[in-house]
Amino acid sequence: MIGYTCVGTNDLEKAVAFYGELLGLLGAKPFFKNDRGVGWGVSPDKPMFSVMKPFDGQVATIGNGSMVAIAATNEVSQPSPLTQGQTAEVQNAQVNVAEPNKPMFLFQPGVELRQIVDAVNQIGATP
Repeated sequence: MIGYTCVGTNDLEKAVAFYGELLGLLGAKPFFKNDRGVGWGVSPDKPMFSVMKPFDGQVATIGNGSMVAIAATNEVSQPSPLTQGQTAEVQNAQVNVAEPNKPMFLFQPGVELRQIVDAVNQIGATP
């Protein structure tokens, strides 16, 4: 079901050293390496884990640079011989993505704590 997971990083060298050692203990080996990141796996038909610099060149955050891919394959339905039926692809996966509206804040340097608290309270955030 999971094809791969990817986490973003702002320090590729440190991240590759950390995850390389950790994943090596689990039997994973690098499957790809480029100037943006490295991906490890135990075999080509199993899920892979990668660490990458975000594609957009921005700072890696909880949502920028992180991905999960869902692997799905379609099947082919073949008609019985001499029935003049049509070969058809049968989709066997459906992916729905829904993300609740979660406001984000960008506070400029020098903002006061009271302004932060007021902004968070204004949207009704709770711990």
